[in-house]
Amino acid sequence: MEALREAAAVVHSGGILLYPTDTIYGLGCDPFLESAVKRLSEIKRRKDSQVYLVLIRDPMDATRLVSKVPQPFSFLGRRLWPGPITMIFEKDPGAPPFPGSDSIGIRCPRWTFLRDFLRITDAPLISTSANLSGETPILDPDEAYRQFAGQVDLFLDFGKLPHNRPSTILDIRADPPQVLREGAMLQRVRDAIIEWQAQKPDSDSTRD
Repeated sequence: MEALREAAAVVHSGGILLYPTDTIYGLGCDPFLESAVKRLSEIKRRKDSQVYLVLIRDPMDATRLVSKVPQPFSFLGRRLWPGPITMIFEKDPGAPPFPGSDSIGIRCPRWTFLRDFLRITDAPLISTSANLSGETPILDPDEAYRQFAGQVDLFLDFGKLPHNRPSTILDIRADPPQVLREGAMLQRVRDAIIEWQAQKPDSDSTRD
């Protein structure tokens, strides 16, 4: 818990964290601090965009980050979260985080450690693979340290991670929801989509 509180202080101060996720080692920061997001992009040498996946502690926290909650979310959120599934939502381009983007990817991780950390931080956290843009994600902490030593403010070393598949990316703005990237728990995602279609309400309305 002491390490998690120290990591939360780093995030709150605008720092960059190297930490284990339930899939790979990741780099993270406060998505609402544009200076931190910019620095993260510089560390990754990512020039095309400053839009990243965001981790949340509880499924309902997603509603605070999006402009519309699609009808399938109530059903799919219960079926698939916590878990390694990233859902794509509509976002007001003028609102933070990531001003200018009209969409946002959100995941509620299944690893209790991560959700405990997010509770202590009391804020969403960027999660992007700990690698330079275009290179292979890192599972080994020694390799992560060699790659990013001196560039991040704190490194949470949880040892070598298992070879998990990356998260499945699901666009829940579409009707029916569409898989954009096949990854972890793919069959469970497909089954949940079929279940949703079988029981969905007749109305196609969304809630602001």
